[in-house]
Amino acid sequence: MKLTIFIRELVTPKFYTEQVADDDMGGTDGPTHPEQRLTPIPAPNYPGTFIKRVYYAREMDYYGSYNNPFKRAELWEDSEGTATWDDILAAFPELVHCANTQIREVFSRKLATIAAPYYPTERETWHVQQREAEAYLADSTATMPMITALASARGIAVPALVDKIMENVNLFRTASGQILGQQQAKLDSVANLTCFEDMVALLQELADMQAGLGINNSVNFLKPEWNEVKP
Repeated sequence: MKLTIFIRELVTPKFYTEQVADDDMGGTDGPTHPEQRLTPIPAPNYPGTFIKRVYYAREMDYYGSYNNPFKRAELWEDSEGTATWDDILAAFPELVHCANTQIREVFSRKLATIAAPYYPTERETWHVQQREAEAYLADSTATMPMITALASARGIAVPALVDKIMENVNLFRTASGQILGQQQAKLDSVANLTCFEDMVALLQELADMQAGLGINNSVNFLKPEWNEVKP
């Protein structure tokens, strides 16, 4: 796909003031009050080679780019486009931030699912159980008030409970390590992207992962209505 970055001039001022009738009847003979209105943004003259707009940050309609509040960058499929991936990253730095944020969101949810069956009050004791179990393995005479009470209530020996606790600790460490490793691999893939199409494919993959985890998809520009034809 050939792409072109189009810098669209925005209107200024962003708002204008209009006198509105207090009775909401539309007339101005009676009492009125001022209300602010958004200044309509005129459609720019796009080059004839433009085919479809494939990305822009919609929230910048009136607020402009990070560097210039009176301009907004748009990315267009263009039969004569020459924009490189580096050009696109420079114009749309939020793309990488968006991808990285969603990666962390997905894998954070995956990490949370490991402990999901347990109530927070129970999870809050895990670090104490682990600390006491590790202390016992280092010194069998160590004081272990929580583990001792747990073993007594369950009717099992302290060494057996210590083994169960450390088994769960190691299972959690392994599962967490795998998930964090997958997260890092995805973050690495963002850093290694070389074209916009690959970024879109990655964000679509993340959107599907989000849907599977019950996370609301925030990749708005993948929605069809965001890819608009030239007016």
